[in-house]
Amino acid sequence: MIYETQSTHKLLAAFSQASMIHVKGDINEETFNEAYMMHTTTSPHYGIVASTETAAAMMKGNAGKRMINGSIERAIKFRKEIKRLESGI
Repeated sequence: MIYETQSTHKLLAAFSQASMIHVKGDINEETFNEAYMMHTTTSPHYGIVASTETAAAMMKGNAGKRMINGSIERAIKFRKEIKRLESGI
C-alpha cells in the first residue's frame, strides 16, 4: 500500500490549500477514514473541494495529455532560451 499527497494548488488549477491523497494498492477504508478524519477539518471549504474535482477532471483523457505535453514543450523551450541567452548568441 502506498499513500502519496499532492499539493494540487501548486501543480494544477485548484484553489490555495487544495491537496489530494493518492492511494495505490488495496485500501482498508475504515482504517483510512479513521486516519483521515484525525488530520482533517470538520468544516471543509467546499470551494476548495470543488476546485480539486475540477482540476482532476481537467487532467482526464486527451485534454489532460495535451496540457501536460504543452507544459513540457514550454519548459524545454524556456530552458533552450536560457541557454541561448547565457551563451550570448
